[in-house]
Amino acid sequence: MTIDDLDAKKLSYFKFKNSIYWRRTEMANIWSLLQDNEYLAMTLYEKYDVFPKLVGSCGSMFAVQHLNSISGFWHLITLYDTKEEWRNRIKIALKIMELLNTLEKLPPDALHICDVKMSHFGITEDMKRVKYLDLDSVHPKSVVNKITGDGSSCKQHSDCDFFDCRSFCNLVSSRCEFGVVNNNMQVVCEKIFLGWVSPGRLVVPGLLLGSHTPLALVSLLESCANPAAEPGAPRAAAPPQLAKRLYSILLQLSLPD
Repeated sequence: MTIDDLDAKKLSYFKFKNSIYWRRTEMANIWSLLQDNEYLAMTLYEKYDVFPKLVGSCGSMFAVQHLNSISGFWHLITLYDTKEEWRNRIKIALKIMELLNTLEKLPPDALHICDVKMSHFGITEDMKRVKYLDLDSVHPKSVVNKITGDGSSCKQHSDCDFFDCRSFCNLVSSRCEFGVVNNNMQVVCEKIFLGWVSPGRLVVPGLLLGSHTPLALVSLLESCANPAAEPGAPRAAAPPQLAKRLYSILLQLSLPD
């Protein structure tokens, strides 16, 4: 991955007093922060507004913008499944899809969110933007390809996975030799929009699964979550045309009756 000169200067300079002592302190602090993937991602992608804004730093610590987790809206599925709350969840789903679309088009390489959970998505106070909160496992596709295809030994496909970024094991050579094969849209459909199975085998409904969900939407979400209709953990990317259809349907459902 490469960065432009402006971003490089931002990463290498803090405003301290002009002295050798402070400059050494500055460099030590910068070096510590640059080892933190969250700080690095928020700094490099600040202008795209996909992650919480960096408020400031002190030594090796930093403060970020406060966002409300979308988990609060998910709980309303079972407590207050009204038409109004259903539309709120649709609007949040649309904002999530807009975030994923931006992540896919970021230069110089698409970003993969590899640890997808409801609590890892935050929404601004004005409800106009969803951002991703947990950046420890967010990496450019080229980096994820190296992680999942690092040549390490494997016995099954899941041995080559990096959290929700999935790959294949070469069952002939018993080595992880492939890059990431699914995408953000597939994982979000599977784990956020549809739901998941808890350790006790209880199916927990996702953001878009409830009493008001049309059957046509359920069918589309299932295709998005498992594009190749394969058993086990899906290992295929949700195609762009499917994502466009899903966005269009959600947009229509968000409109007042």
